[in-house]
Amino acid sequence: MKDGNVDEAMQSFGDYKRLHGLPEPQVLNSVIVSLSYTCSRRWLLRAFDMVLSVYQVNSNLLNSGSLMRLALALARDQMPVPASTVLRIMLETKMLPDVNMLSMSFMHMVKSQVGSYLAADVLAETCECYLDHVTDRRQLKSFGKSATILYLIPGTEPESGSPKTLMKAMNQKEKILQLDWP
Repeated sequence: MKDGNVDEAMQSFGDYKRLHGLPEPQVLNSVIVSLSYTCSRRWLLRAFDMVLSVYQVNSNLLNSGSLMRLALALARDQMPVPASTVLRIMLETKMLPDVNMLSMSFMHMVKSQVGSYLAADVLAETCECYLDHVTDRRQLKSFGKSATILYLIPGTEPESGSPKTLMKAMNQKEKILQLDWP
């Protein structure tokens, strides 16, 4: 993959997988990251398919950094459904995404109507996940100014990214889920 020959690298990866099963986590995550940096939709979807298959077999092999890069690349390429799926995989495996990377992913996702709905839903799930995993509420201040992603949910007014805003976002989840979908 270092030489830029993605076809050959993927062929080798497939051969290795058939013979020995899934590779070491660092090799797997390196392949996912390398595919995320390609400009081809084909390779992005291939990376997404790889993540889905690994997730079904052994989700412990996946790394939050590589998943976040893939989600960002998918969102940037206007593929909000796969991007939201990768973000949900992160949340289901208890990997809390970096707020700045998550923010960038959402900013790309909201460029389409479908992406806006998905971003709002994933955002509500992310807020739930953060609230479930943060034992000390003072840790929520780590959101700081980067919590502007919360303003994607209708009805949350800018209150400097405080925990109160997070709670409002959580309360908005039901309203979002009850919207009439096109």
